[in-house]
Amino acid sequence: MKKFIALVVFLIVAGMAILFGMRLWSGEDSWVCQSGEWVKHGNPSKAKPAGVCGEIREFNGTISKVDIDGVI
Repeated sequence: MKKFIALVVFLIVAGMAILFGMRLWSGEDSWVCQSGEWVKHGNPSKAKPAGVCGEIREFNGTISKVDIDGVI
């Protein structure tokens, strides 16, 4: 019975450590692509990305619009 309780406590502590590590090393301060626009999430140390955000459906040498929803 003591081994079972020790195993449960170990699993709980290990799970909490994993969640804490994911929170600590996740990209909390970054730029996120939303609706074709770069949106600041947190306080990123890097500058806003210069590239196009979203899926490009057609490319003819000039980027005029980015079709995110399939409808322009």
